[in-house]
Amino acid sequence: MNEFIAVDFVFSPAECMEGYIRIRDLGDDFVSLGSCIEDADIEDMGSLYSIQVQRITGKIRSSVANFLVLSDDWLATRMNTSSIPDELKDKYRR
Repeated sequence: MNEFIAVDFVFSPAECMEGYIRIRDLGDDFVSLGSCIEDADIEDMGSLYSIQVQRITGKIRSSVANFLVLSDDWLATRMNTSSIPDELKDKYRR
């Protein structure tokens, strides 16, 4: 089955253009639900830094998400997915 799952892609300012291009290349397999810029704290060698990141929220076909994990390490490391419990799938399945 080709179900969609929730996904967030998080990019640093230097990665945004490359991220947009790779997400656009997903075509109909990704549906954008919005984007925002937010602050994120990064720890580097014991020091804490605050940077702004671009978060793109949407839904992606589960098969494509699995394919990205196996084939596109750059995009996969910037992708956070969450699955939908089976009870909710059954409740809202058409």
